[in-house]
Amino acid sequence: MTFLKILRILFLLSWALPLWAVTPMEYYNSLVAGDDDPGFQDGAFDDARFNQPGGLALDEAGKRLFVADKNNNRIRVVYLEENNRVETLAGNGDNKNLDGSLDRASFSGPCLLARLPDDQLAVYESGDHSIRIVDLKNKNVSTLTIGLGDVWNLVYSPMDQGLYLSTPNEGVLQRLDVKNKTLTQLLVNDLQVSQPRALGVFSNKLYLSDGKTSILYQAEPAFNSLNAAVTVHLEKAGSGENILELAASGENLYALQGAQNCMAKVLPEYQPVTLPSAWGFTLKSSSPYYLPIITSSSYQPIGFTAMPGDQKKFFISRSNSNYNSILSVKDYNFGDSWLARSQGNSMSGLTDFEYPFAKPSKTFRILIVGNSRIVTAPAIPLDDSGNEIPLNLDDHDLHSSRGNTFSKKLEFILNSEAALDDISEHFEVMALGHPGLKIQFFAADEVPPMVQKYDIDLILCLLTPTEEEAYANYYTNPLTKDGIPAHDMNPEFLIKPWRQRIPDGAPKRLLEEGLKLKLINEISPTQIGFSLFQDLLLSGDNEIRSDLVEMLGKPFGVLDQRLTFLKTSSGKTPKLAFFFVPDPDCVSYSSYESFWTDVCGRYGLTFLNLTKPYQDLKYSYFPTTEACCHNHYTAYGNELIATILRHELIKKGWIPFTEEK
Repeated sequence: MTFLKILRILFLLSWALPLWAVTPMEYYNSLVAGDDDPGFQDGAFDDARFNQPGGLALDEAGKRLFVADKNNNRIRVVYLEENNRVETLAGNGDNKNLDGSLDRASFSGPCLLARLPDDQLAVYESGDHSIRIVDLKNKNVSTLTIGLGDVWNLVYSPMDQGLYLSTPNEGVLQRLDVKNKTLTQLLVNDLQVSQPRALGVFSNKLYLSDGKTSILYQAEPAFNSLNAAVTVHLEKAGSGENILELAASGENLYALQGAQNCMAKVLPEYQPVTLPSAWGFTLKSSSPYYLPIITSSSYQPIGFTAMPGDQKKFFISRSNSNYNSILSVKDYNFGDSWLARSQGNSMSGLTDFEYPFAKPSKTFRILIVGNSRIVTAPAIPLDDSGNEIPLNLDDHDLHSSRGNTFSKKLEFILNSEAALDDISEHFEVMALGHPGLKIQFFAADEVPPMVQKYDIDLILCLLTPTEEEAYANYYTNPLTKDGIPAHDMNPEFLIKPWRQRIPDGAPKRLLEEGLKLKLINEISPTQIGFSLFQDLLLSGDNEIRSDLVEMLGKPFGVLDQRLTFLKTSSGKTPKLAFFFVPDPDCVSYSSYESFWTDVCGRYGLTFLNLTKPYQDLKYSYFPTTEACCHNHYTAYGNELIATILRHELIKKGWIPFTEEK
């Protein structure tokens, strides 16, 4: 299953519930328009089809993305503020060079674009090796020059009003004076740069890379009295890994590369860029499950342009026989890997990147709390044919490189819709999870300080089918003044006879009833053997069930009580809710659902039961035989849960959204 096929499935999810509209997802790295399959069609972004889209250019306001659609012999436009609607801008589809009005003109393999002043586009077409001018103001197409070589890159330099062209196969760098229509050769088989390839303008300077060495040079042309460049001075500025394209954004010059590090900052210093995806995750390149969001070949130019007014956001065209689409990517400065946990105590730190303590204005923060195995998940790797590689969840490599998928998926979905619905709030979703530890026994201690430290508006606790440690803590840990097990185990407490450690109330009653039913056994004076939680829950004993409800619910009640004393920066009390999605391996959905309903009901907590919509969506769009691959341990499962949860939060009015009509 290819990347875009996965996207298509997820777009189809919007059909399942009438409240969800099909819209482009533009927040993290995502599809802008197109599909894997080649074709020609205008219209909605997910219906539009391209056939080897190549060069890209944006208008000055960043509202229109122009695309050189090579095999369709057309120039297309994506309206970024209109849900990425696609139209044909110029060209009638005929494969020939014909000037005239936008609708009557024709192109021969247009593959490169550069924006010129006065609302014009320069187009290089590979069919007759010419430069064409698309005049958007006067709505016509004209030919500027013809008979060029195999141009790899095209960039306009506003400093000298020159259009620079690189032809690495011929070892030539040229400058075209657009106004005077004069063409000057600056480099020809130069010993320093034998293959001029990628071109870019950064900080009012022209840069080019050598296709042979990937050394980056600053290029400074010298002009004669006729303002015609006669030579160029080269100064080494940096280097990369098989640099294919350059684009400047903010204080950095970025490169697309035909290497494992497919994108990198090359100036002011070299630094690879991690590109996380909302559907899958780029593992470390050393991992056997490495799954990059984009790959680039070293033999074909790619469209690469930066979004004006939105630093570190770029558009990339994927132009080959397997991909005929345009993606948006953004450098979120995740460091070497998005999967790296935060620095500090791994048992109590965020599992995603560190947000600043001070919350920006118009920002709504959500904290996801749960077992780290649940709130994080590995990528689903694909083989060379696009088929899923079965995951071994016990594999050390997957455990060590696991990334926070669920919180990022929810953040992605909320921000995508906020942007499309003109909602001013920005959403940040954090995660707090302990490896193998149920949230009852760390949430009350760790959540309130985090809520206060990061100014959290909403806490969502993910409940899961529970093992014996969820209640055994009452017999192994001392109780706090709140009557719940202490977070840290006390060795001196453990060597006491177990009958001296048993607190009164629910734990003592449960122990006695469990011994009577032989669900609990005495191993030694200091050790008790506990049955699985499921055996106790399904025993049919009402007293045991009631005691389990009290034991597991009491820490949540303490958490809720502590949160009532906190206020956000807006003066509101943070909201708290619990949600539950069953594991397909669990055979007792209904028992667990009703149990958590009782727990939250007894302590006055909000419980979101997402089981039915989760099952409906999962079995509608994923084969039942693949259920194990799509539970809430996986990226697909997290996508479903986050989508459903977003719907619930809007319906309850818990996030600053207005529900669609």
